[in-house]
Amino acid sequence: MKASLKRNIASGIIVLTPVAVSAYVVYWIYQRVAGLPGTQYLRVTGSQTVNELIQVGFAIAVIVVILGIVGYVVRTAAGNILKDEMDRLAGQIPVVRIVYNATKMGVETIMGSNAEEFDRPVKIEIAGLRITGFKTGNTTEDGREVVFFPTSPNITSGYVVDVEPERLETTDESTEEALTRVLSAGFGMEADDDIKGLLPEDEDEGGSEDEG
Repeated sequence: MKASLKRNIASGIIVLTPVAVSAYVVYWIYQRVAGLPGTQYLRVTGSQTVNELIQVGFAIAVIVVILGIVGYVVRTAAGNILKDEMDRLAGQIPVVRIVYNATKMGVETIMGSNAEEFDRPVKIEIAGLRITGFKTGNTTEDGREVVFFPTSPNITSGYVVDVEPERLETTDESTEEALTRVLSAGFGMEADDDIKGLLPEDEDEGGSEDEG
């Protein structure tokens, strides 16, 4: 029961954190734009409601322009260096690391970038241990699959490995589910029958007793 509650709470945090952080950032920018000197000149009509709508439209337009400029800068070489440095710094602070990565993953998932970068999640067994990875959609000249194995909980780092296709085991997880499990250090995974089958019988039975 407690384990299930922890998983539910972890999953809820991972889902809501990107939304909350993104909403706060947009709201913060909006407040600053709406309070800029000169916005009072946007009151061009005698209706307060219309004037407020004009101000809101102006603020939204400015936010879109700001986000567009930031996005353009990040796509440049200098921007990539700055982004990598931000990822590195965020990854060194425990609490910030989780929030930052959750936000980044959530935004990338919503915008569809993960679907472009990652194929279906896969697993590979090494020395009796199963490791989660993601196909990049690329292959080497000798036919090996190029697979990305992210670290946990900092999924912005990891290992790119060339693996023989026959060593890869496909899963029923979606990309988002697998990323959530890796990001949450395993706490966000659902205890379904497939996962329970990976546990030793005594641990599985013990978990059932706890839930009872």
